[in-house]
Amino acid sequence: ASVGVATFSGSAWHHVFGPTRAQIKAAAATGNPAALIRYYDQAHPAPATLGSLGSATQPALIVFEGVCPRINGTIHGLLYYSDASTCSAQALTGLTLYGSLVSETSIGREIGSPTIHQQDYTGTQPSFAGAIGAIRVAGSWRDF
Repeated sequence: ASVGVATFSGSAWHHVFGPTRAQIKAAAATGNPAALIRYYDQAHPAPATLGSLGSATQPALIVFEGVCPRINGTIHGLLYYSDASTCSAQALTGLTLYGSLVSETSIGREIGSPTIHQQDYTGTQPSFAGAIGAIRVAGSWRDF
């Protein structure tokens, strides 16, 4: 399947998410390691390497604010980066993503070579109703 590049004005957050950053961060602050919504920043750093998260019936939403850990596994859902330029050379080489990758900055090959598949999550029931519109974006926010 072909994946397009979206162009728009304003922040990607505004175009993709209904909830604010504060609302997403609050939803992620449950402390439950099995939660399918994660919010990582300087105050709440991600582990050095993230593994698999989400499924075809319960997609995940992972927000990275100024951090970019290595991902080695399969993610079903959406990855949002406030700044993908914080990523190391091969940060996402081990990633298989069924969903979308969103960044406020250009996403170049410097992040590695993730495998990204389109996935329409219409009809699924994510555990975080406030971000349901964002998780259903089917692979259209890449900028490779």
